[in-house]
Amino acid sequence: MNSIFEIASKVSTPLALAGVVVAVLFLIFRQIIKKNIFPKLTVALAGTIIQSIINKMFILALVAIVLGFAGYVVATFALEPKLPPDSITISLPSGMSFQEAVKMIAATDSHTAVFSKCTKALLNAKLEPGEFGGKTSKELIEALQYRLINSGTAGKYRLEHFKDRGIYEIRCD
Repeated sequence: MNSIFEIASKVSTPLALAGVVVAVLFLIFRQIIKKNIFPKLTVALAGTIIQSIINKMFILALVAIVLGFAGYVVATFALEPKLPPDSITISLPSGMSFQEAVKMIAATDSHTAVFSKCTKALLNAKLEPGEFGGKTSKELIEALQYRLINSGTAGKYRLEHFKDRGIYEIRCD
């Protein structure tokens, strides 16, 4: 019985959950039938009831299988994950420095990046490669401090965005 609960706890999709529920109902019906609590039913009537239960569970299982397969096909081939219209995703290549990344992100807005009082260690610090995203370029530049590979590099800075001048100013203290 514990194995049923282990399996049920690992179920992550609604159709898989429906399959587990059908399996549990099948086990419950099987136990009810084994109890022989229908002494007044004729053999033919009891057989009809049992056959009806089995047929309905089989049809329910087939529907769950078909819907599960259709959901898999639609999710895999038809639907592309879409970012909200106000989101930006960038991909940082391996070995990119903090200064290069800031300039690259600023360029997506046709802006420039200016660094004030920043150490060479911070400007040349390498970032973790890979994709990440945010709502705005400013948010992406602020998040770069959490992608520094060398945790000993001081990554504290303030960011100011001057939209009218097209500048992102990074001030290190």
